[in-house]
Amino acid sequence: MNTYLSIDIDYWFNHSSPKSINGLKRILEQVKNIPDKLLVDEHHNLLDQINSSQCDKIIHIDYHQDLVFETEGPFGKVGDKIECGNFLYFVNNKENIDFDWYYPDYDECIRKGLGFCMDPSYKPLSKKNFVYKNQKRKCGLPTNKELQNVTSVGIAFSFDYLSVEYGRILDFIEVLRWLTEMFDFETVKGTMLNYPLLNEWEEGQEILYLLGD
Repeated sequence: MNTYLSIDIDYWFNHSSPKSINGLKRILEQVKNIPDKLLVDEHHNLLDQINSSQCDKIIHIDYHQDLVFETEGPFGKVGDKIECGNFLYFVNNKENIDFDWYYPDYDECIRKGLGFCMDPSYKPLSKKNFVYKNQKRKCGLPTNKELQNVTSVGIAFSFDYLSVEYGRILDFIEVLRWLTEMFDFETVKGTMLNYPLLNEWEEGQEILYLLGD
C-alpha cells in the first residue's frame, strides 16, 4: 500500500485550540527522509503531487477536512474553483483511495462543524456523500505504525488559518527548524515569503527577523 501523508500546520496552530507540537516532531522524524516530499504555502498546491503519487491511501492531518461533495449550495458548485477547502475532491482515482482525516478537537472540528469546509449541507457520516473508497475521521494523530507505508509527504503552512500569538512564536520557530532539517533553509523561508500578507502580519515580521531576514 502506498500512503500519501498530507499535513497542515494549522492542526497545531489554529486560532482557538492550539496543540502541543510534540506530536508533529514525532511524525516529521519518521518521514523526513522520504524522497518525495513537498512544502507549500497553501494546501491545494499539493494536489499535483498527490495525483502523481499513485497512492491508494491518504492520511490527512488538518484542522479542516478540505473535502466537499458535488452539490449546489451557497458557496457555488464544487468545480468552480480549486482551493484549500475543497482540493481533496479533485484527487484523481479517489473512488479507489482510502481517506483518513485526523483532526485536533472534536468539539470544534466536528460538533461545531468548523472542520468541515465550503458546503454546510455536507453530511460527513452519510455514505451517500462519500467520494473516496472509504472515509474515516479520527481525533488525534496517526501512530508510527499507521505511517509505515508513507511514500510521499506534503506539508502546507496555510497562513490564513495560523495563529501564533500568545507566546507561541517560539513553538512556531521550533517547527521551522524541524522543517529546515527536513527540507532546507531557503525552501522554508522561500515558502513563507510566498505569502503576500506576511509583511503585514505582526507575528510574521518577528518570525522573519528570527530567521535572519
